[in-house]
Amino acid sequence: MCGRFKWRFSMKSGSLQKVFFAILAASVFLSGGNVFAQARKAGGATASTAGKSPVIIKKMELNANVRAPDYSSNASEATLVQTPWARILVRFDLNTEAEWIDQLEMKFYALVKNQKTGVYSILTGTFVYAEVPRGRNRQVAVYLRPRTTERYGVPEQAGVEINLGGETVAFAGSVGNSKWWQSSQVASLKTIDGYIMDRSQTPFALIAPDNYETLRGK
Repeated sequence: MCGRFKWRFSMKSGSLQKVFFAILAASVFLSGGNVFAQARKAGGATASTAGKSPVIIKKMELNANVRAPDYSSNASEATLVQTPWARILVRFDLNTEAEWIDQLEMKFYALVKNQKTGVYSILTGTFVYAEVPRGRNRQVAVYLRPRTTERYGVPEQAGVEINLGGETVAFAGSVGNSKWWQSSQVASLKTIDGYIMDRSQTPFALIAPDNYETLRGK
């Protein structure tokens, strides 16, 4: 009689244990959803990390219609055609123990479609930034030249991965909340490197340069 009672009790305990783990899993899932919701609310982009991450992306923005600045000069040659540039802007907080970071790597992705052929491809560019101070609202901007968008297409989506110490610490996309550039559909597309330019390599370099992080010298 006593053994039969113990067997029944263990069965009930197992059922309660299953219920407990089910509730725990649900709470973890819901808390994860809240993290993504907060990331979208903060800047319209989704970062891979939250809380005590060394890098938290606050904003990820793609603008495919940016006009180059018109500088006044004594030169007689005027711009014949004002064609737009495409810009990818990332704003982030740096929460590191070190006061300065000299090797913050960012890899950018741009999904473009050739208007003549209808062929999609991925443009990529990797940049390393130095003397990035710990704190809030750090900014990096990269661009696609008008000739690049004319040749390969205007970017429809953009993404960034931020690496620190050889590890990806944050990512964001201009659309959605995942690494779209790693999806099976995108993996088969042609990847082209070298056509994304840092802001310092463009005509925008002289406009409020101190608002943006600086490339590391060789």
